[in-house]
Amino acid sequence: MIISEIKINGIREPRGFELPYLTLSWKVSDTASTRPVREALSIAADPDFTHILVRKEKQALSRFAQPVELTLRPRTRYFIHVEVTGDTGDSATADSWFETGKIGEPFAASWIAMQPEDAFHPVFSRKFTLPEKPVSARLYVTGLGLYEAACNGEKIGNELLAPFCNDYNEGVQIQTYDVTQLLRGGENALEIACGNGWYKGRLGYEGAREVFGDRFQVLAELRAVYADGSETVIGTDETWRYCGSDFAASDIYDGETLDRMLWAGRENAGRSVVLAEGKKTVDRYSLPVLVKDSLPVREVIHTPAGETVLDFGQNFTGYVEYAAHFPKGTRIVLDHGEILQNENFY
Repeated sequence: MIISEIKINGIREPRGFELPYLTLSWKVSDTASTRPVREALSIAADPDFTHILVRKEKQALSRFAQPVELTLRPRTRYFIHVEVTGDTGDSATADSWFETGKIGEPFAASWIAMQPEDAFHPVFSRKFTLPEKPVSARLYVTGLGLYEAACNGEKIGNELLAPFCNDYNEGVQIQTYDVTQLLRGGENALEIACGNGWYKGRLGYEGAREVFGDRFQVLAELRAVYADGSETVIGTDETWRYCGSDFAASDIYDGETLDRMLWAGRENAGRSVVLAEGKKTVDRYSLPVLVKDSLPVREVIHTPAGETVLDFGQNFTGYVEYAAHFPKGTRIVLDHGEILQNENFY
């Protein structure tokens, strides 16, 4: 017997998600049994289950999406243990976990923005020193509109288009990232780059812009915990700096312009941030936007209009990745479409 796909509110090992209630489910496979005669669920705040917070046991727990009553604490990992016995006597156990986000806890940080006269795409940054490598570290972060965060030069997480779709009048979602392996004792650096997204880019076919706001902003709180239980907290504040990124334009509808020569011959030194009002924040509810597959070019088509079309063989949501070996200053334009019309790109 094997227990698999333990899910909390339909998600496997959710970290930082909004959890107004808890429902748990799992699957049982590789068993001769046709039904369970006993299923047990335990939830604890420690991996050894020395202090069990919830214990449920009956013939069939996983058949019902019954909410589990548990008062959750912010920034806490909870551990789950499942036991199943089938009607032929075989049995199995499995473990999982979920981790809460801020749950309304105030940030040890402030919203930061660029100086009012600056209109380029920014990269906000902060260098800091840790006394030793932490045993655990989390980054709680969000941005207006889209953001990508990096630690010591490496992208944090593997998600795209964070913080996803939001009702900005109700609150912008916070993402929680495990950055333990990215930090080191000594000097470290955080960077957060911004794009327009739905917040301040073009929204709808009528071309409205800056529907929800007109300033790039970020909010972030890093918590690094050491072996002795002590903690270092780094939050966005007046000590952060920003400079221009290599993105000249970004838009959900119109794509982006990446220009590696954007700042050639121009000063792009770090500048002081300003504190901003920002938006109300909520724990995340959007599922991750991830790369799910990699598609090769199926056919290269040369159209009657003289266009070169790369046909990937199907319609999809994604982006193009390629190796570039061109002279400095080469301009490459990739337009995207769904069909050919009169044998030409449309």
